[in-house]
Amino acid sequence: MRLTCPNCNAQYEVDEKVIPKGGRDVQCSACGHTWYQYPMDVALQMRAAELDDDDEDFDEDEPAPQRAPDPGGARPAERPGGRIDKTVLDVLREEAEREMTERRKAQSGIETQGDLGLTRPTRSKAAPSRVYGEDDPPPPPPAADAVPEPTADEAGEPARRRKVLPDIEELSSTLEPGSERRDDDDDDGADAEEQRGFRRGLSLVMLVALALIVLYLVAPILGNAVPALAGPLGLYVTFVDGLRVTVAGTLRGLLGG
Repeated sequence: MRLTCPNCNAQYEVDEKVIPKGGRDVQCSACGHTWYQYPMDVALQMRAAELDDDDEDFDEDEPAPQRAPDPGGARPAERPGGRIDKTVLDVLREEAEREMTERRKAQSGIETQGDLGLTRPTRSKAAPSRVYGEDDPPPPPPAADAVPEPTADEAGEPARRRKVLPDIEELSSTLEPGSERRDDDDDDGADAEEQRGFRRGLSLVMLVALALIVLYLVAPILGNAVPALAGPLGLYVTFVDGLRVTVAGTLRGLLGG
């Protein structure tokens, strides 16, 4: 079922089940206009009632033909059929007119474009389509730009320049700043390694001497605490005492007295 907004003529395709038999209010999503919409069959009935009402109005305006009196006596007046209220008919008529107007607008709004008279070019089936460049001979290769041969003066110019300017390879072999820098770095690394080795050796000697001095000082205490070590510690103390006497005598001899 097609709904057309009476305000902006926007058209919507909806299912007929959406509109109940009694109709419902619908709102246009484009302009926000709201109107009361009847289902399609009710709208058609309204249109038929409107046409019947027009026919009845026409019959009322036209004078009825005079009939001869019935000799058999007056017949009972025919009972008029059920009439629809005038207000309901007016409402139904307005809705039907609106529906018809919307349909006419919708039909007039659809534009069709006729044939412009253009004909499609026909192609012979016997002659196959010819692809561009299929049978064409290959284009000739572009002529290479003629390079002028160097003259004798121009040929001898680079040789003279090589004689005047020094050879780059000779300069690089004599300078070589990177190689000298690498040699200096290697020397510095070797010196630093030697210094680290000397410091490690001196530290080791000092630690051993300090350990021997501490052992000499605590030998009596260790001998009393551990009787098994009393003999070796006593020999060590005697050796150190003899070494001290020897060193003291040597120093006196060197110092003269």
